[in-house]
Amino acid sequence: MDSGAPRRSLVRRTVRRLGSIAILAAIVIAALVATPTLVIAVEISGEHGAARPLLDVLLATVPLSLAAIALATIYRLLPLTRPSWRAIGPAAVFGAIALVLVTRVFVFVAPRIFGANVVYGTLGAILVGLAWLNIMFTLVLIGAAWVRERTTVAEAPVA
Repeated sequence: MDSGAPRRSLVRRTVRRLGSIAILAAIVIAALVATPTLVIAVEISGEHGAARPLLDVLLATVPLSLAAIALATIYRLLPLTRPSWRAIGPAAVFGAIALVLVTRVFVFVAPRIFGANVVYGTLGAILVGLAWLNIMFTLVLIGAAWVRERTTVAEAPVA
């Protein structure tokens, strides 16, 4: 996507890759800890607990926030020329919404399609998982293209 950008040295590329992997791993671990913790807190609070509305709001917003932070980090760190936060914002927010919605649809649909079939259930789950992974990466790449396009438009001289 960045054909005109300067090349980085091997050391800078490696450090940047390792740093971005570490940051994304921290965000994924935070998501893996925060979401189940909130679900457990909702179950403990009961149906009519005083903290239930706050927990419901957190359960709806935390995955979206973590996905948006992860996408913004990817879009900021990986390109050779760093895009502005203004170019990254809409792509990260809409990408996070799309990622969470697609994931929730797959979580709802997958057990219903293959749950009853003992023989093909595992094979079907693998195929559905691969389809989900393909859609996730496609959404990330569409967001990256959107950030690049917004950066190009922002850098274009005004006539």
